[in-house]
Amino acid sequence: MSGLSAEQIEELERLRKLLEDKTYYELFGLPPDFDGNELKGAYYDLSRRYHPDNFFRMELDGYERMLEEVFAGINEAYRVLRDPSARAQYDREQGRPTSGRRRARPRPRKSSGRGASSSREPSSGRGRASSREPSSREPSSARPPPESSRGPTPPRGPSPSRNPPPPRGTPAPDRPRRPPGPKPPPVSTERFGRGEDEPPTAKPDAAGSHVISWDRNKKPEPPAAKEKPQKKARGPSSEKRRRKPKRPDNPAVAKIRQQVAERLKKARDYYAQGLAELEKEEWTKAASSFYLASKYDARNDEYKKRFEEADRKSKDIMAEAALDKARKAESFRNFKEATVHYEKAVSCDPAGGEAWFRLAAIQLRNGEDKRNALRNFRIAVTKEPKNAEYRLALAQIYEELEMARNANREYSTILEFEPKNAEAKEGVKRTRS
Repeated sequence: MSGLSAEQIEELERLRKLLEDKTYYELFGLPPDFDGNELKGAYYDLSRRYHPDNFFRMELDGYERMLEEVFAGINEAYRVLRDPSARAQYDREQGRPTSGRRRARPRPRKSSGRGASSSREPSSGRGRASSREPSSREPSSARPPPESSRGPTPPRGPSPSRNPPPPRGTPAPDRPRRPPGPKPPPVSTERFGRGEDEPPTAKPDAAGSHVISWDRNKKPEPPAAKEKPQKKARGPSSEKRRRKPKRPDNPAVAKIRQQVAERLKKARDYYAQGLAELEKEEWTKAASSFYLASKYDARNDEYKKRFEEADRKSKDIMAEAALDKARKAESFRNFKEATVHYEKAVSCDPAGGEAWFRLAAIQLRNGEDKRNALRNFRIAVTKEPKNAEYRLALAQIYEELEMARNANREYSTILEFEPKNAEAKEGVKRTRS
């Protein structure tokens, strides 16, 4: 049995029929002159009711496709009706008149404060006087007083407070005129103070009248600098107000600071101990002390540098001691013990390549995989590039592994720094083809 009710199935079929007929207005139940808010409300209602997520994990028994088509059609109808151009095209295709917006309702006019009603009734041909007649509903206080109480109406005319215009033909009053004499020269429009014309200055003469004089050589005085108001000295009371009270240390912060101080002190102690061990040439102990100092104070580069130097020296000494033991074991044909010591020397990564070369030779003698021996020969050659013995061994193992081109390269390299090496010449001839 389907999870949809009979009413839901009937409603789905009705919506699908409306979508097939493309009657979008009937789909949302909207009039032709709807507004945007009505469209949004109808769209959100339908899309919320028929969203596929509402029917998740329900037995729809073949109505899944119909539900998807209806939901897609609702979205398409909303897209068309929301867009003015698409809506107009839809109306033309459906043979509907072009839909427009609703007419805005007329707003009521504000009251003028004289007792007039908020909205005037249109006149019926009586003229303007009929529309201004007071309404019977207006309060008596808003009506104008009768004519008898107003007093006589003043005659119309100009206000008595204003001066009347003079009659025609009256001469204008005399204006003050400039005294006779030569006209002053015109003032230049250039800026003053750079050798140009100076502005006129009025100076009194002997009679007391002011005469305009021109001084071309006078330079304008610079404007006086404004004095900055001096700040008042702060008294002891203001200084006390400015100082913030010192907050007591947080116990957790104080504990962390104490731990950091202890670590730094340990780092300094280990560093001093390492320096003392360097003077005694105890490289392994010195490397250990510098290592601990760098761990307790990781930001100190001097500790790290000292540790690297002492560690390199210590490893070289350990590698040399392991090589001595391996050579002795190999001289007694104890190849197993020799292999152990050579591997220990290789782990120290010494600067020379003898440890790798001896280990590779023992591996070939013991019949181990030639790839391991090849890797050790390569490292030995990398450590000492101009050692002909190491390169000859590398070239020979290349030949055994049928890598003629690599073998020829190694033989040719030997001839570059040892041209008279007979084995290298023979190897070049063998691997040339």
